[in-house]
Amino acid sequence: MSGLRRDELSLRLETDVTRNGDMLLRTTDAKTGRLILAAGVICTAFAASASSQGRLKQYESKYYILHTDLGREMVREADARLTAMGEMYYQRTKHFGGKITRKLPFYLFSNAEDYYAAGGMRGSAGVYDGVKLMAIARPGDVANSWHIVQHEGFHQFVHSVIGGDIPTWVNEGLAEYFGEALFTGDGFVAGAAPPARLQRLQALIKAGQTLSVEGMMRLSHASWNSRLNIANYDQAWAMVYFLAHAENGRYQRAFNNFMKDVSRGMKYEHAWRKNFGTGTKEFNRKWRHYWLNMPLDASKLLYAKSMTATFASFLARALTQRQTFESFETFETLAKAGRIKQGSADWLPPALLQDSLKLAPALGEWRIIKRSGRFYVICTMEDGTVLRGTFKIRNRRIVPGSVQVTVDK
Repeated sequence: MSGLRRDELSLRLETDVTRNGDMLLRTTDAKTGRLILAAGVICTAFAASASSQGRLKQYESKYYILHTDLGREMVREADARLTAMGEMYYQRTKHFGGKITRKLPFYLFSNAEDYYAAGGMRGSAGVYDGVKLMAIARPGDVANSWHIVQHEGFHQFVHSVIGGDIPTWVNEGLAEYFGEALFTGDGFVAGAAPPARLQRLQALIKAGQTLSVEGMMRLSHASWNSRLNIANYDQAWAMVYFLAHAENGRYQRAFNNFMKDVSRGMKYEHAWRKNFGTGTKEFNRKWRHYWLNMPLDASKLLYAKSMTATFASFLARALTQRQTFESFETFETLAKAGRIKQGSADWLPPALLQDSLKLAPALGEWRIIKRSGRFYVICTMEDGTVLRGTFKIRNRRIVPGSVQVTVDK
């Protein structure tokens, strides 16, 4: 359930919600960017394993209060993903000035009719309605499903934690940025630029179909939704990505201060001028140039980091159960047979490991080594880059936040 093949899909399925809770469903052809009306329900990443009859049970995790009628295993997966999701939101936006002061409500339904009865619009599968995050638990396309939950979940986080009159393009761009993040089991790897999306964006820029910063600023939420154009989402995502990563993070401080000013009540037009200056001509040129010159495989290293972290997470869990491996090949064989051991307190969905193993050969050569009594996951990429996945175990438990990936080029 890694979601790493999202860029290979022929269709892009997304949802969005207006400020008053109205849901919009859009299905866009990945090649043309043309909006196609969608009649069916978008499937989320959870398999419906429990009856939809009866009352929802409540479960508390670090950042969320989960209300669901799902079975135990699906609840455990939701808990793992939601905890990592909340941590990602907070760690990547803490410079904006927001603080998590309460747990956020998330309603996960196994029955679509229950979701609709709770306020979800027919034809949608996930929504933040201004109060709670909701989704339908149905089997389907895992990658796009979690993209929806991560996207809508960020809107909830913005409203509940950051606050302020955040420009629509920034809100949507950040939601898309986090929607693209890759789940590793113990966290997320953010900053991926899927090749298909990058290719579509480059075509948009070359055709002269992008808006200026001023044009994006003028887009209200209502006008944003009235256009229903995937180009808006691609550009918003691209501009936010540029502010976060371009020129070795040159714009990060200004962007952080911009968001901090907005969260404190400053009008976003004033906040932009204060932190970026009044002239936008050069900025418009730079962000377009940045994307036009990005190779399609620019995120290959990030995908490899995600995979390395995932393998390290499962290796650590096996070691807590005193299961060791002579080689990565042994680890792979047992994983495919569903025989990697895990303690119940540190459980992760086995399908996450299975999906990662399918993509691993395309990213590099893999090893498990032991040095000075410690185990490591090693990925050697084609260009010679070496990634090392590490972790810490204490009292037969994974130390939270200890799974790390270092890169040696």
